[in-house]
Amino acid sequence: MPHTTCFDLEIEVLGLLDYTGPGRLLSFLDDPKYLSQASSNPNLCAILVTEHMANELKKYNSSAVMLVVDDPRWCFYSLYNEVARYRNKEDHPTIVHPTAMVSQSAYIEEKT
Repeated sequence: MPHTTCFDLEIEVLGLLDYTGPGRLLSFLDDPKYLSQASSNPNLCAILVTEHMANELKKYNSSAVMLVVDDPRWCFYSLYNEVARYRNKEDHPTIVHPTAMVSQSAYIEEKT
């Protein structure tokens, strides 16, 4: 039977392991070539990993909570898409840079 531990995590950012901005990060690891990024990112508080990657990451003494799943990439992007779908878009207004240009071939399609 798998071991289950409950954590109370405050995650502020869903991002890739190379994210260097502010906030407590949730990411994923499914390739050993990114182990050093996972172990050295100071904002990483939780990471989706396979059991094999969790065992590898433990060798780096990572302090991130490891969430073991069968497919970390799929879980990460599924979560990312759900958050994007339901977040309040008014909290983040659209900003168009003053130097932005629109192509002459661009068009806006009617919403159906």
